[in-house]
Amino acid sequence: MYDVTIIVPSKGWLHYLKQTVSHLSCLESFVKYRVLVVDYGCPDSTFEWIKEQNLPNIHCIKVKDDIEKFNLSRCRNIGIKHANSKFVAFLDGDVIPPKNYINKALTFMAAKDCNYVSYASNSEKAKHLEYGTYTLEPLCDYGFRDSTICPEDWKYWIISSILSKDACDKILGFDEGFKNWS
Repeated sequence: MYDVTIIVPSKGWLHYLKQTVSHLSCLESFVKYRVLVVDYGCPDSTFEWIKEQNLPNIHCIKVKDDIEKFNLSRCRNIGIKHANSKFVAFLDGDVIPPKNYINKALTFMAAKDCNYVSYASNSEKAKHLEYGTYTLEPLCDYGFRDSTICPEDWKYWIISSILSKDACDKILGFDEGFKNWS
């Protein structure tokens, strides 16, 4: 069993994953974690490429049914069902988190006795890399989506959410009727 599963959806995003997977495989973590890439009918053979990398904490599952139109909510729900962990994180394939991504989130959650946290980045601090991937500054804010954390003009992007698997199971995952990326 893992302590954290980072779910990364993929359909046509292999070019991003080729840049981010090496970073995701070596995060600093005081707990056992894995990255679970969900190949949602990816035309670029993401599943096969991930297997070829043979990285011990990078895994991939391949969705084969109902994949004509990408459904991010369904993709994440499939990842949740395959997450054998205490916590689940959601991260897009074009994001490179700071090395302390997991430790900072779990430390914050323990200190605040909460089971959900969002990793937010000020859009002015996010760095756009050559192929459109985003790297987050190590000093990004962790916090809840409320006015005490985010200013009214909402210049922050919610880049990643991390929550307990129990909370995920209680809310029954994402609404699969919602079919857009954002």
